[in-house]
Amino acid sequence: AAAFAEFAYGAAQGIPDILYLRVGMDIDASLLVRGKPFLSPQVSPGQAGHMVIESGGPRCACGDTGCWQALAGREALIARVVKGIRSGSPSAVGASVDGQFGAITPALIVRMAGAGDAVARRALDETGRCLALGLANLIALFGPQAVIVESQPPAVGTALLRAAEKALKSSPRAGLLAHCVLLSPELGESAPILGAAAWAARSPS
Repeated sequence: AAAFAEFAYGAAQGIPDILYLRVGMDIDASLLVRGKPFLSPQVSPGQAGHMVIESGGPRCACGDTGCWQALAGREALIARVVKGIRSGSPSAVGASVDGQFGAITPALIVRMAGAGDAVARRALDETGRCLALGLANLIALFGPQAVIVESQPPAVGTALLRAAEKALKSSPRAGLLAHCVLLSPELGESAPILGAAAWAARSPS
């Protein structure tokens, strides 16, 4: 529904082939093909977060190792900052939460990265690199004209998208962006409701 809303009214208005990603603790995906939701009992883009991108990588909640969401989700971003602080790297992130690592949020990390904190910056860049790996696979597989990356709060989604775009543009697979744009969503939390209403009101085809 959110993907259809962005196609009908938002960031990807008029672009019929869209990959929509929601990055949180999990990474969920949906696909529009010719302006219609891609639905198949054999293929499930919604399970994209369990695509393995690093053999022997960190364990995912699904029980496997190296899943995309375990390397590029919000918890992975936080874990990288905590690891950097514990290794002794100077960072203002730990001081800002009085050493209570459980209080570190992606929004705080993005804000500190923007202020020049090296640990936060490295964690964001590495998470973006991992996000780019999965994005490249999905772009190559489905050939969307646009990819929309959403996370909450929106500033986190934008920062992750820009980090992923930077990593992808500097990789051997940069050519995948020749016919695909990377976008931030425009409609916020109202997108699912708007998309559902727009889909219900569409002319029968």
